[in-house]
Amino acid sequence: SSSMASDGATTVSEFVDAHSDAELHDDGRVRCIVTGHEIKLPDVATLRAHWTSKKYLKMRAVAKYDFEKHSPWLILHKKDPHLMYCTLTRRPVSKQPKTIEGHVSGLRFLKLKSEAIARRKAEKAKAKEALTTARHKNKGEKGSGGGVDEEDGASDEGEEGWEEIE
Repeated sequence: SSSMASDGATTVSEFVDAHSDAELHDDGRVRCIVTGHEIKLPDVATLRAHWTSKKYLKMRAVAKYDFEKHSPWLILHKKDPHLMYCTLTRRPVSKQPKTIEGHVSGLRFLKLKSEAIARRKAEKAKAKEALTTARHKNKGEKGSGGGVDEEDGASDEGEEGWEEIE
C-alpha cells in the first residue's frame, strides 16, 4: 500500500491497482481484504476515507505484526481472538502492537522472563549432568556393550546436542 493521500488515483480502478489489499469485484464493489469492508458504490473519496480510517490502520498494523517473536511467552488467547495470553504474567494482552510492545518492555515481564530463562538453563544443566552421570555409570558396568541402554535398547548415538533444543 502506498501513501494514502498522495496515491494519485483519480479513478476507482487506479485506486484498487495502487492498493494491494483492495479488490474490485465484477459488479463494481470494492472490498478491503484487511477489514472485509465492502463499498457498494465506490468513488475515490470514499475509498480514501476507508483506507485512512482508524479501523483500517489498526487492523493492518495487527495483520503485519510478527507475534511469533514473543513466543513462547505470548501465545494466542484460547477464547478471545483479539487477545494474546502472557504465560509469564498470566494476563491477557490486547493484540495491538503498541500494547504488546509495552507489555514485553515492562519491568514485571522482563523480570519474570529472566527468571524463566535462568530456571530453564538450570534444568538443562541438571539434565545434562544426570545424563553424563548415567553414561559413566553404564560404561563402568560389565556387559554394557557399545552405548546401548538396557531399559529401551536404543543406542546413545544421536542423543548429543538434545540439551540445545528449546
